[in-house]
Amino acid sequence: MRKSKEVRVKQIEEKRLLSNQLNIQLFAGPTGATKISDVVVPQIFAGYMNKEPLELNAFYQSGVMVRNSEFDGLVTRGGFTFTMPYWDELEGEYEERTDSDTGLPNFNKITAKYEVAVKLFDKYTAGSSQLASELAGADAIKAIRQKFNHKISNLDQKRILSLLKGVFSSAEMQSNILDITTRTGTAQNFGVTTVIEGQGLLGDRQKNLAAIAVHSTTYTYLKMKNLISSIKQSEQGQEIEVYAGKRIIIDDALVPTADGVYTTYLFTSGSIAYGRGGEKYPVESGKIPFMEEEGILVRKNHTFHIRGTKWDGKTDGMCTVEELEKGDNWKKVYSHKQIPVVLIKHKVDLTEFTTSPKSGAEEIGKAIATALSGAIPQNIVIENSITEETNVAPETKGKGKDKNE
Repeated sequence: MRKSKEVRVKQIEEKRLLSNQLNIQLFAGPTGATKISDVVVPQIFAGYMNKEPLELNAFYQSGVMVRNSEFDGLVTRGGFTFTMPYWDELEGEYEERTDSDTGLPNFNKITAKYEVAVKLFDKYTAGSSQLASELAGADAIKAIRQKFNHKISNLDQKRILSLLKGVFSSAEMQSNILDITTRTGTAQNFGVTTVIEGQGLLGDRQKNLAAIAVHSTTYTYLKMKNLISSIKQSEQGQEIEVYAGKRIIIDDALVPTADGVYTTYLFTSGSIAYGRGGEKYPVESGKIPFMEEEGILVRKNHTFHIRGTKWDGKTDGMCTVEELEKGDNWKKVYSHKQIPVVLIKHKVDLTEFTTSPKSGAEEIGKAIATALSGAIPQNIVIENSITEETNVAPETKGKGKDKNE
């Protein structure tokens, strides 16, 4: 009996050791000393993991995606979805006054509506074996740590694009889609006025346009038109690329269809809400005791939500990517001009850069991009769809047109 009890205790202890992923693993070298470079302090690494991937996210950097404590708190609660009630706009119009009111006033009402967001329960792991590192002559787990945050950021962006695909597959979202592929000939192609036309679907919110998400082929078109410029966000900040003063987000997860239809999204500031929380062990890292493998695991209970929409799918189980991308699972609760995102469907023609001689079209595009950004275009004369150089006498310089105008 005593022997059986000892075996059971031993088995429990072995299970505990195997299930406990150590955050710091010390390895004794020939001199018995462990170098500081051999140790990853778990508290620092966990904090780094929780923070930096979000800061690397292009949607977050541009102000399109906003994280706040309200959404963090909602995600932390139980359940697979959560509801956010709001007051709709007041109904009614002005009425003419009279000096003979009869009966009670006919009050205009305000109606309570609600958005519904769906939670996503994701995890990602990466690791290596110590033997593989020894054979390669390089520390694989160190390389994994260096690349881990970028990977998580990319995976988050894929989730956002899956969400967008689902929302804009809804029949109720057609008013927020500009589909120029239904037109004929070259009118189907992305051009310098396409963004302006798409902005119009935002109504008076178009002044809040913050970013444009495009496939790399669309980006190449804008680049070849010389319409992309670089700006610094701050003195020490890295340069970012913008079109018409709006952040360009390039993501080849925006895969074109087989017949060459591309998608481009226009976003206003704060159009995507983000929240995360509730994971008991959000980050774990270390070596599995008595085994060759070591790795990193991140768990994320989080939500990405396009404002003005409502999840109409299942509420009794975890949402899959396929369900997230299904249009039948989404409804619109704001009017279309209050929805802060617009989808543009278009084609891209890069052959014009190899089959046509250079003209002033690039300068026209620059003028339109400048107008979009709100600046006053300088030194551009547009005549008959080309930019012409005008000769000005030396004595008129500074008084009239510049010689390059």
